[in-house]
Amino acid sequence: MKIELVSFELANLQTVTFVGKLAQYRYYNMDRVVAAALTVFENRISQLSRS
Repeated sequence: MKIELVSFELANLQTVTFVGKLAQYRYYNMDRVVAAALTVFENRISQLSRS
């Protein structure tokens, strides 16, 4: 199916990070979604700066 191919391709991307309630399959208040996104961003930036 096309959705399986898209899911497979997205899972193999190194430069895209999915965050938030849809990526984590949880309900979050928006303040928690923003906090989680910022935490992931900070972690990704620190990983890139070490490379």
